[in-house]
Amino acid sequence: MITKTRATYTPFLTFNLGEQMQGEEITRLLMDEYAMKILMAAYNEEINALGISRDYEIPIAACYRRIHSLEEVGLIQMAEERVGAHGKKIRNYRAAIKSATITFIHGQMVVRLTFTTGENKTMTIARSQMEP
Repeated sequence: MITKTRATYTPFLTFNLGEQMQGEEITRLLMDEYAMKILMAAYNEEINALGISRDYEIPIAACYRRIHSLEEVGLIQMAEERVGAHGKKIRNYRAAIKSATITFIHGQMVVRLTFTTGENKTMTIARSQMEP
């Protein structure tokens, strides 16, 4: 028997890191090869970790780690969860962002995100706030 659950999602409402740390983590993820592949895979369709791992040649453990990190910062969302034939949960994911830009302006990194909900978020990472 297969049971399906649809997920609802609101970006950043449960994320507890400060904006500075959040901006740094998002910037790191947007520049990470595996995280970029996962976002591209989940942009136009719902896809599960095994499909991403297979299609984009990402080791499955790394794939799950990046998905978890992307979920924590609100860049990807669980779209569906179902229980497969052997009782194992299968989760499909979808990108939560339409676009992302990272710009270096006047000594600061500026991260701009547009979410699939239409929400826009801009974060500035000042040089004085970065660790040496």
